[in-house]
Amino acid sequence: MAERQGAESRRHLPADAKVVKQTKDEIRFTVGKGKAKAAVKSLRTQFREAGWKEDVASVTGMSGVVSVSKEGGPSATITYTDTGFLPTELSVSAMRADLEAAESKKWKEEVQPELLCCLVISR
Repeated sequence: MAERQGAESRRHLPADAKVVKQTKDEIRFTVGKGKAKAAVKSLRTQFREAGWKEDVASVTGMSGVVSVSKEGGPSATITYTDTGFLPTELSVSAMRADLEAAESKKWKEEVQPELLCCLVISR
């Protein structure tokens, strides 16, 4: 996915993501049991394709953390736990950027209709 012009870019959350908490610098959401690692893989790919550098990554079936950054700009950290018996929760937090979970019918139709929401990163 190419980076959009301007100070805003979007990363897609999984289709079954349910946002449980949102602030300007963190979004916590849940996905189905056993799906966290795949969700993080998707987010990693989207960040990488948009020119973000992966600084740290430790990803296992049950938990993980990934940190990405843009040179001289914002950074984001993705963390998750997926024990198989507790709710599966992921968190995306940002520094030098604001986060927003947004639904956009136009965006979904243009990019991938099955996506329910996306992550908007702005400075």
